[in-house]
Amino acid sequence: MGRAGRAYGAYGAYRACGFTLLEMLVVVGLMAVLSAVFMPRLGGIFRFEIRRAARTLAADLNYTAQRAIATGSLHRWVVDLDNQVFRVERLRDVPSLPDSDLPTHAELLDLRAPVRTHEFLPLDARGGEWRGLDQGGVSIQRVRVGDEESGGGTVSIAFGPDGGADPAEVVLSDEGGHQLRILVGVFTGEVRVEEPEGA
Repeated sequence: MGRAGRAYGAYGAYRACGFTLLEMLVVVGLMAVLSAVFMPRLGGIFRFEIRRAARTLAADLNYTAQRAIATGSLHRWVVDLDNQVFRVERLRDVPSLPDSDLPTHAELLDLRAPVRTHEFLPLDARGGEWRGLDQGGVSIQRVRVGDEESGGGTVSIAFGPDGGADPAEVVLSDEGGHQLRILVGVFTGEVRVEEPEGA
């Protein structure tokens, strides 16, 4: 008996089908409250990949530092920013001259200061092969070592056998524009991950 688009209440009064303005405002308000509660958590989910990549690189830097201390030899973490790959290298051992090869006459002595050349070799063990980040969409954007910052080419961060390191910062970014910084302390070689302020 009813007609399309009309509804009759308990008392037979006619009213149009649909939502009132008050009902619409209540729904929009609930959506706003739910968004405010859940959006920060969703943002954390979206940043999962960059955080995992930062943990991977921080672990690799820590490994380089610990290996330098354990072996008593200078090590460095090398990154090729153009190809987005990295590896660990160690200082090549330079054999000392036996006493029989040293000059015995004063006129044969060379009193000039020796020129120190550092030749680094990739590790035979874990970390010596070029590797990239497994997390898609995450890249090493730039590396700062001391006062020099690079966005391309090959850059290295050195770790000494005494636990010291080059002061360095590695900046990661993802496709969503999120960034994370990996900081290396100069005296302790401590590696930590930080989010930029306001992130």
